[in-house]
Amino acid sequence: MNREIKSNDIRSRVPEAPSESPALDRGQRLRAERIRAEKLRRRRKKKRIKRTILVVEILLLVALIAVGAMVLLPDGKKSLVKAFVGSAPGRAVIRSMIGSDYEANIQDKEFDSSAISSNSGLNISNAYTNIALFGGDSRDGSLGKGAHSDSIIIFSINNETGEIKMSSVFRDTAMKYTVDGEVHYNKATDAMFAGGIETTINMLNENLDMNITDYAVVNFAGLANIVDALGGMDVTITEDEMQWINNYLGETREVTGMTTLNVTEYGAVHLTGLQATAYCRIRYVTFYDADGNAINDDYGRAARQRLVLEQIFARMKSAGPKQMLDVAKTLFAQSSAENKFITSSLSMDEILDLMPAAVDATLVGSSGFPTVLTTGNINSGNCVIAQDLHDNVVLLHEYLFGTAGYVPTEAVDTISTKLSKITGVYSEK
Repeated sequence: MNREIKSNDIRSRVPEAPSESPALDRGQRLRAERIRAEKLRRRRKKKRIKRTILVVEILLLVALIAVGAMVLLPDGKKSLVKAFVGSAPGRAVIRSMIGSDYEANIQDKEFDSSAISSNSGLNISNAYTNIALFGGDSRDGSLGKGAHSDSIIIFSINNETGEIKMSSVFRDTAMKYTVDGEVHYNKATDAMFAGGIETTINMLNENLDMNITDYAVVNFAGLANIVDALGGMDVTITEDEMQWINNYLGETREVTGMTTLNVTEYGAVHLTGLQATAYCRIRYVTFYDADGNAINDDYGRAARQRLVLEQIFARMKSAGPKQMLDVAKTLFAQSSAENKFITSSLSMDEILDLMPAAVDATLVGSSGFPTVLTTGNINSGNCVIAQDLHDNVVLLHEYLFGTAGYVPTEAVDTISTKLSKITGVYSEK
């Protein structure tokens, strides 16, 4: 007869396991704790990976929002754009757009910064960044030694306010420069031809008490491409200027390999890049500034060059950051090793460092150097002569930096005295 088997009966038939020793219990507990610790470590690692991915996604989102703001908001909303270009994500986005082309096609890798006498002891505020802009007139398109500098312009940027002032150094100004240890007193334009970029920067620093360490140089094709990329320029010209633009266009077309039509009207006209480049070369007819002042010869040419730069600056400001990055990308890609028309000593990091100030940039002044001048001869050639160099350097520092009563260095005074003896031109005081 079957009987019901109760659970107590089953348990009673199963032999009991022998009791474990205390040492074995401790070993099992340690293994269990290690397993739990490993699982916890893996969970934490996964969380860190997720957090890292989330941070990257947030940074990308911030970058995309900022880029969108640059495209969609009126004038890019300066404060937002300034914050963006000064941020790590912003710098990364800008570098990804233009960095490789800039470093490959624009940056001067052969520039010898150690050869620059930067006048580091000068009493010039660190708030200013001073850069030399040169316009080359080489008929073979070369940039640097062997080409005369058709224009020499000092750009002074106030890093705190974004204010920019520029001063044209008249290309025929008598100055001192040194090539391979040999001192020359000659036209400023000859420094580039004889010694190259470094020699020309040192000339500006020594003669004008400047602390320039960087430069940019643009040839005829470079200027034409920049103006075209910004949509041309509007200017008022006389009939004589129209004729001279067309006269210069023949050679300018040949040098650059670019084409454009002749200018057929005068008064208020719209110029292409090549026409604007030809306009910058005019010096044989009178230039009239916005106030109706008549300016002639090399001073008129320098005034035209400054006017074109003012137009470029105005179009850059109105274009907005996104369009400007597109323009920069196009120009940097075009200025290849085979067809280089722009070069600069500035690194991409230095360009990025200047961008926050560029957002606030305002062109507040434009002038020529020397301020007090006459004409004469040096080395049997006509030249522009400062009356005298000492006094003009005082005026230059007052204009660029607001320095009242600037005292030029002994080096400037020595050059000033030597130039007076060579040219016979002395201070009017």
